[in-house]
Amino acid sequence: MKRLNDVHEDMLERLFADELQPDDRQRLRRELDDPDFKSELAFRNALKKVAEQKRMEDPLRKELQRIRQANKGGGGSLRWLYSAAAAVIAIIAIIWIINPPGKQPAVDNTIATLIKPPTDLSQASQTQDPGEDNYKSGKIQFKKQQYAPAIESLEQVPAESKYYHVSRFLLAHCYLYEGIKPQEAVSIFESFRKEMTPPSKLAGEYDYDPDKVEWNLMLAYKAAGLQDKYSKLLQFLSNNPDYGFKEDAIELRMKELGK
Repeated sequence: MKRLNDVHEDMLERLFADELQPDDRQRLRRELDDPDFKSELAFRNALKKVAEQKRMEDPLRKELQRIRQANKGGGGSLRWLYSAAAAVIAIIAIIWIINPPGKQPAVDNTIATLIKPPTDLSQASQTQDPGEDNYKSGKIQFKKQQYAPAIESLEQVPAESKYYHVSRFLLAHCYLYEGIKPQEAVSIFESFRKEMTPPSKLAGEYDYDPDKVEWNLMLAYKAAGLQDKYSKLLQFLSNNPDYGFKEDAIELRMKELGK
């Protein structure tokens, strides 16, 4: 049975809350063509209904416990009664799952033989962006501050994906948070810094903050042991009157100088 990943979980939560966007609704429709995906959803729905049905089972169980306490030592007949009642409870639960209260009886099976199935939809699934799942999964994990699993997802986004660019951006931050691959983080932030000249070039498209890119590039220099580049950039930022985090840069520079 196919396990639902973080992206599926997020889409289902937003679907039930009526917050799912049209493109994600279309995506979910494509997923529902997968028999394993439908089986997983059916299994979850069954578990949910059994949990709801528990309120029907509890009174029966309490009554059985009362009879058992009142007839201790009653021998095989009581054990048979208890086993039979338990079986009845299980059957009630199964019936409730298949045909819950208020649900209309299933349509005549002959209708199923008359349905004209849709044209093969494999082409629709092939048009899905190859990096979409991993990007969205990585973004969710990033928001949860689960940086190690986020790295695993984001590193799998291929270069041909439209999500590759933003995935690399998140990936650089994850590397800094986890204290790994500092040279890779430097390379990513430097490429963004170059693309942000002029600053509005990327900011308008992705809502990136060029001041934050400069700051995080500076931290990546330090993490990579590039002390000279780190010191020069820190000095530049602390002296730049237009820099958004100038006060933070000044404070950090003073601390570095031991003042």
